[in-house]
Amino acid sequence: VIEADALLLNIFTENGYGIVCRADQANEGDGYFFMVNANGYYALFLGADETLTPLVEWTPSDAIHAGIDSNHIQAICYDDYLALYANGELLIETTDATYTSGYTGLAVAAGANPVDVAFDNVSIYPVPENRSAP
Repeated sequence: VIEADALLLNIFTENGYGIVCRADQANEGDGYFFMVNANGYYALFLGADETLTPLVEWTPSDAIHAGIDSNHIQAICYDDYLALYANGELLIETTDATYTSGYTGLAVAAGANPVDVAFDNVSIYPVPENRSAP
């Protein structure tokens, strides 16, 4: 389980930010990318060979604070189970067995305009044995 408070500092809507799990340090871009953006959308991408393929397309959610605001985001990567929460609400729940281990990180994706995101209160901890979600 990886969680963080993320504060978007500018409003360019094509930008995204989030959490990465099971990243391969030797192959840039490999892993699972749990992303949100300034429009209140979320998505889940599978990164492989510097290409991002959507496992879940960009989808709107009222749980995401749009605009220049803070969001508490949480990603769960447990066996083949993947989940994304924003501000305590489940957004994504799916399975994928492409990656079974790897590194954890934070992600920022910029379009044509710059993006500034401040991450705080980053925590990484194991999923409790008796359940798959917080």
